Amino acid sequence: MNETQYRDDGFPRRLSAREHFTLRFPNGNVVMVARIEGPVSEARLKPAVAKLRRRHPLLGVRVARDQDQATWFTPEGVPEIPVRVVPRTAPDAWVRAAIEAHREPFPCQTGPLIRFTLLTSGEVSDLIVVAHHAICDGLSLAYLIRDCLRHLSDPDREVEPLPVPPPVDPSTIPVSISGNLVSRIGARLVNRSWRRKGITFDERDYADLHRAFWGQHRGHMLAWALTEAQTSALVARCREERVTVNTALVTAFVAAQKEHQGTHDHLKNVVVSVDYRDRLTQPVGEAFAFYASSVMPRLEVALGTPFWHTTRTFHAQIQGLLTDETVFASQRLSAFHPSLLDGLVFAKYGKLDDRLANRLVEKMGINNVVAGLLITNLGRLDLPVDYGPLHLAAMYGPYVYSDTMEKYLGVMTVGGRMHFTLCSGETIIDPPTVERVRDAAMDYLGEATGW
Repeated sequence: MNETQYRDDGFPRRLSAREHFTLRFPNGNVVMVARIEGPVSEARLKPAVAKLRRRHPLLGVRVARDQDQATWFTPEGVPEIPVRVVPRTAPDAWVRAAIEAHREPFPCQTGPLIRFTLLTSGEVSDLIVVAHHAICDGLSLAYLIRDCLRHLSDPDREVEPLPVPPPVDPSTIPVSISGNLVSRIGARLVNRSWRRKGITFDERDYADLHRAFWGQHRGHMLAWALTEAQTSALVARCREERVTVNTALVTAFVAAQKEHQGTHDHLKNVVVSVDYRDRLTQPVGEAFAFYASSVMPRLEVALGTPFWHTTRTFHAQIQGLLTDETVFASQRLSAFHPSLLDGLVFAKYGKLDDRLANRLVEKMGINNVVAGLLITNLGRLDLPVDYGPLHLAAMYGPYVYSDTMEKYLGVMTVGGRMHFTLCSGETIIDPPTVERVRDAAMDYLGEATGW
C-alpha cells in the first residue's frame, strides 16, 4: 500500500502523525451522549446508522499498515456498525454505561471504529456514541448525532454523502511543520537509529497494553447543565466583558482548583482544545474526522482578585497562543517514523525498555500528569432540538479519559442550555475533590454573573 494506490473514492487515506499517535493509546476513545424524548426503537436506529455510514466515510473504515509501518484507513471488508439496545433502568444509567463503553477497545484491523448503544425506556432514550479519537473530534460527534436524529425521524430521508475528509498534511496545513535544519537532521538521525532496532508491534501487543492500562485505571464522570436563564446570563456578561465564555469557564475552574487543591505546579497548566477546521487550506465543512488540537497556557490566579479582571488577563494569554504555528505544532510528530511513535506509547506505559524511546517520552512530557484541566468547549451548536416526533432534550460530552490531564471538562450549548461533563480518573484524583472543584467553579460563575 502506498500513496499511488488511491482509488477514485479517496481511499486508502493515510493517517496523519497525530491520528496515528492517537490510534495507539489504550484510552483513545471519545464518547458523546444525546437524551432523546420520543419513540426510538432498534428497528429505526439500525437503518439510520447504516445511512450515517453512507454519509460519513470514516464510519466504515479499518486500519491497515504498510511495509513501512505507516497506517491507512481503508473501507475494504469492514463489517456493519455495532448497534446495541438495552433497557434504560434509571435517568443516570447512561453515565456508567458511557464510562464502560469508553473502555471497550475497537478491533482496528477489522473495524469499524465506532459503535452505538441505546438506553431506552419507551418515551425517553439515551443514545451513547463512542468512536476512536483517530477518526473524529467532538464537533464531528455533534454533527453525527444531528444526522442520526434526522434519519430517525424521517426514515425515507435521502442520504447526502460527504467526500472522504481531507488529510492533515503539508498540502492542507497553512504553515510549515518541517522545523529548522537542525531539527530535521536530528529527526533523521533518530529515525535511522530506531530503524536499526527493528522493533515493531502487532495487535496482540496493543490488546495486552489495553488490558494492563484499564486494570490500573477507573474513570469517573459528573454531568450537569445550566438553565437557559443561567446560560444567557453568562453569555451576555462575557460579551460585555469582551472575553470568551471558554475563558470564563477556565477562570472559574482554575480558581476552584486553587481553593480546594492548593498550589501544585501542574494545576497552573490548562490545556485548551482548538478546532482548526477553518484554518486548513482545503474546505472541511461538517466532515466527520479529527480536526482538533490544543494550546497549554500557564495560568495563575490570586484568590480575592476580581473575577472579570482575572478573566480578561487569561483571555489575553490564551488568545496570544492561538497562532497557526502553535495550533499545528503537534503535527511535527510526522518527522518521526511511524513505528517509533508506536514505541513511545509502549515506553510511556512501561511495556518497552528502550533508551531512545524512554528519552523521547521524558522530553515530550507525556509520562506524568501535566495539567490540572483540559477543556473542550464546542460552543453554541446550531443544532435543531425538534425532529418530527423526537426532541433533543440534552447532549453531554465529549467524554474522554486522560492520564496526563487531571480533569477533562467537556462543554456544549444545545437548545439554549450549556451542558457539562467533568471527567477524571479515580486513581489520579478522588471523586469528592472533583465534586468540590465543580461546585466551587459553578459558585464563582454564579457570583460573577448574578445568578
